[in-house]
Amino acid sequence: MLRWRILDTDNNEELNKYVNFVDGISHSGVWFYPNWLSFQKASGRARDGFIFAVEDEKNDILATGMYLIQRSSFKINYAYIPAGLLFKEFNREIYELILTNVATIAKEEKVLYTQLDSITPFNKSDRDLLGGFKRHIFKQKLPIPTWTNVLNLKLSEEELLSQMKPKGRYNIRLAQKKGIEIYKGTENDIDLFYQMALDTASRDKFRLNPKEYYLSMLKNLSNSVLLFAKHESDDLCGGIFTYTKNQGLYYYGASANIKRNLMAPYLLQWEAIKIAKEKNCLFYDFLGIADPDDKKDQLISVTDFKLKFGGEVVRFQEPYHIIHNVKKYYIYRFLKNLKRFF
Repeated sequence: MLRWRILDTDNNEELNKYVNFVDGISHSGVWFYPNWLSFQKASGRARDGFIFAVEDEKNDILATGMYLIQRSSFKINYAYIPAGLLFKEFNREIYELILTNVATIAKEEKVLYTQLDSITPFNKSDRDLLGGFKRHIFKQKLPIPTWTNVLNLKLSEEELLSQMKPKGRYNIRLAQKKGIEIYKGTENDIDLFYQMALDTASRDKFRLNPKEYYLSMLKNLSNSVLLFAKHESDDLCGGIFTYTKNQGLYYYGASANIKRNLMAPYLLQWEAIKIAKEKNCLFYDFLGIADPDDKKDQLISVTDFKLKFGGEVVRFQEPYHIIHNVKKYYIYRFLKNLKRFF
C-alpha cells in the first residue's frame, strides 16, 4: 500500500532519511535538498512550500519532490516542482498518487497550474507513462533547461583536460600564463558580482534576478560558493556554484567588459570543477545548453563556451504543466502572450 506524505523537515530522523534517499540517486541535484526550500522562501520567490514523498508499506521512499507555491503576473497562483520528481521506482500508481494529492493542494491554495522541469535523463518509457495523463507541453523555458553537458568527475584532472576541446585547454592555459588569479568571495562581494551581471545582461540581452536574490542564495545555501577571477587590480568575472553529494553545478556566471582577451572565465570554470572533484562529487553540470534542434534557443550564446569543456551532452525529460483549471489556464496563457507581444 503506497502513501503520500509531506515531510517534517524539523524532525532530524526524518530529515536524515530523506537526505540519504536524495544522496543515493546518482543524478540528484541541489534542488532536492531542504536548504533549497529555505532559500526559495527566504528570497520571496516562493510564498510557501514543502517536500513530499511517496512511501511503500515499509516506509521506504520511492519518489519525492519539492512543491513551491508562487505568484506570477495577473496575481495568479501557480506551483513549481523544481527538477521534477526524483525516484528509484516510477510507475502509474506512484504518479497517480502524486497527481491526486497535488490536485487537492492546488484546490486548497487556488493554484491554477503546477509546472515541472526535470533532471531525470530522458527515458522513452517514462515519457510514455507521463503521456498517458492530461498535461501541457510548452515552449516556455523553465529554470532548468532540457539539455545540458556534464563532466564525469571520476576522471583525473589530466583526463578532464584531455577530453576538452583544444580551444578550451588553450584558453585555460592562456589565463594561467597571463597571471589570472581565482579567489573566493563572500556575501559582502555581492555588489561586485551584481555589477558584472549587469554588464553581462546588457551585452547578451537577458533579464537578471534582483540583487537580493543572489545574496539570499549565498546566505541560505551553505553549499554555494562565490568565485572571482582577477588580473592585477581588475576583477574580470565571477560565478556562483553549488555543491551537493553528487553534483557540482555552475549556477550563475557574470563577466566585466574589460580584458576579455585574457580568457578569465575559462580558468574560473576550471577552478570550480576542481573544487567539485575535491568534494568528491560524481559529476559537474553546466546547467543548460541550447537544444540542438532549435536554432533560436536562448542558450545559443553560452553553449559554445560550455561545450569547450567537453563532457557528455545530456537530455532531460521535457518540462510540462499540470493544469488544475483548464478554462482559466488558457485565458491566462492568452493574456500572458498578449502582454509579451506588446
